[in-house]
Amino acid sequence: MVQYRLQYFDFRGLGEPIKLLLHYAGIPFKDEMFDIEGNWLGYKPNLRGKSDVEAARLDSIIDFFLEFYFEVRPYVLLLTGFITGDKQKLQQELWVPKTSYSLPLLENLLKETKTGFFSKDGVTWVDFFIAELNYTMKGLEPETYKNYPELIKHIHRVYELPQLKEYLDSRKHSVI
Repeated sequence: MVQYRLQYFDFRGLGEPIKLLLHYAGIPFKDEMFDIEGNWLGYKPNLRGKSDVEAARLDSIIDFFLEFYFEVRPYVLLLTGFITGDKQKLQQELWVPKTSYSLPLLENLLKETKTGFFSKDGVTWVDFFIAELNYTMKGLEPETYKNYPELIKHIHRVYELPQLKEYLDSRKHSVI
């Protein structure tokens, strides 16, 4: 029998709807909560920027990127077969206008730092997040990303970090 584990911070947040669903469905699970203090990945290995101002700047970049990603997500889900729909319509009415607006802005934010990463302080948690989701979307819509060479370079720069090589060489391939 499968034993589910839910790992989340010691507050409700986005983990709570999953807990409610599991309880409602009567599905047993192990609830593993951990203290946010000292355990936040961006803080512990100093991947949040070297100042509070830089950390806030990075937070605004990820907020912008997530807004873009969730706007184009229906098209991404359609391309991966998770949903059905009119591909051409979604591409023209959603993908093209959203990428035409958001991807140039992301490239400019990347260029501003002159480090090849989204922070002037070098690699941060934001780079891992954006590189991975851009890698997925580039795989699904390579023609779009040909217009954004700095974003492609960013993906390669992150994926070529020596600390990631062993993992990336061994991870299972999937489109999403």
